[in-house]
Amino acid sequence: ARALWGGSPSVAMLKLPAIMADMGVAALAVLLATRVTQRTTARRVPVKALAAGAILFNPGLILVSAVWGQVDSVLALLVLGGISVLATERPSLTREASGIALLALAFATKPQAVFALPLVAVVLARSQVAGAASPGRAGWALGARAALLAALAAGLGGALVAPFGLGPRGIPPVYPRAGPGYPVHHPRGSHLLGGR
Repeated sequence: ARALWGGSPSVAMLKLPAIMADMGVAALAVLLATRVTQRTTARRVPVKALAAGAILFNPGLILVSAVWGQVDSVLALLVLGGISVLATERPSLTREASGIALLALAFATKPQAVFALPLVAVVLARSQVAGAASPGRAGWALGARAALLAALAAGLGGALVAPFGLGPRGIPPVYPRAGPGYPVHHPRGSHLLGGR
């Protein structure tokens, strides 16, 4: 904004990434809904319109991104993108590494991405068990693949925070320090929710 207009970015420009991420989430929702219902839904049901409308006309999402300007939809786009890469098409190491990279980027954006880990574990385990010749091999393959993907996620996460002078030990203290930056006032006392 300074290079183009010689000043601070406008409010609309600051909200634009979140609004664009909402569009991306809607596109991924359409893609996933189409793939999931392709064989089970009659053609007369407008699956694509329903999926897009559920995202684009959701008052909560509009309030958070377009009105308030929070970047939660960027997190949602990265998490949904990572899960869709992992859960669609045939599993491969490249596809799984791409999905894990998106999820690591999501975690670096906001730590709430950790709540997607149980679903990611189920998706990865299912793909390994389905593709294994025997249950014993599935366990070893899943363990080896999980270790490799965890190392990739840790390496990518470390690379993402390194420009800010943080190492693996420096990341956890950032979250408690950032929490009081968003005080929440409650009728019974703001101390219940971490505010002042």
